[in-house]
Amino acid sequence: MNLLSKLNCPWLLVANIDPGGVFAQIVGTKACLASDDWDLCAGIIVNKLRGETKYFEPGPSMLEVRIFVRIYTFIFNTFLNALFNEQQFITLE
Repeated sequence: MNLLSKLNCPWLLVANIDPGGVFAQIVGTKACLASDDWDLCAGIIVNKLRGETKYFEPGPSMLEVRIFVRIYTFIFNTFLNALFNEQQFITLE
C-alpha cells in the first residue's frame, strides 16, 4: 500500500467468496488499512460468485453503506463460459 499511497493510485480489492465470510474479509481489510489508503479504494470485486446475484442481495447494498465503496460481483462461471467452450476447460480431480 505504501507505493499506491505515494503515487495516489486507486486500487481494487478482490474478495474471494469461496472460503466463506466474504463480508468479514472486506470489513477486516478496511479495519487493517489507514484511512488514507482506504480512501484510494476504487471498488471491491467479489470473485467466484456462482449463481444469480439476486441471491447475494441485500448484502452488498448494506455493506456499501458501511464502507463507502462500490461493490462489484464477478460471476466466475458465466464469464468463463462466455469466453471459452466446454472443450477448452481442464478439469482437475
